[in-house]
Amino acid sequence: MFYILYNRFIKPNLKGNDGKIIQNNGYLLIDTTHTIISKATNLTLTTVGIGFILLIIVLVLAIKIKILLFLLPISFYLIGQLFLLSNHVKTTKKQQIWFNPQNSAVFIEQIDAENINFNLLNDVRRVREVKSVQNTRGLFFGYYELILSHDTIQIPYLVAENPQNKLFLETLHANFKIAVESKLFPII
Repeated sequence: MFYILYNRFIKPNLKGNDGKIIQNNGYLLIDTTHTIISKATNLTLTTVGIGFILLIIVLVLAIKIKILLFLLPISFYLIGQLFLLSNHVKTTKKQQIWFNPQNSAVFIEQIDAENINFNLLNDVRRVREVKSVQNTRGLFFGYYELILSHDTIQIPYLVAENPQNKLFLETLHANFKIAVESKLFPII
């Protein structure tokens, strides 16, 4: 299991953007770094490991002490963090967001859909922030959802955690009243 996770999350990102600001014709790449994904993967694997250990302890001890069965949902929640990480990393990898700070133009290249081009200040109708109910071991999952007239864009916190994307997020927070919603599993 760890081999599959390593090959899926860590190994492909070794060539990723790590600390370099990538520009193309005035557009800044709004992306995450290998360090952020690696840190999130390590924290999630630790959480999932704790969930599996708790599950085994509950199953073994629940034979004698039935009250321990209340820990079963907690262990499933901790194990579910792996699926949440997979969802957010997949969303991060399947889109590249380019932002032009001069005119607030945004261009999104998507692997499995058509590319999207819009102006952040004029075309966005509203912004939602969907975040996890709790911070698990220093890892906080969530995403921003930009609602356009013709489409919806999700930007995971994995992208938002990159300090190089500060200008994009400041523009977002300065120009929109962001509605915050909490979910147990903020799946994109």
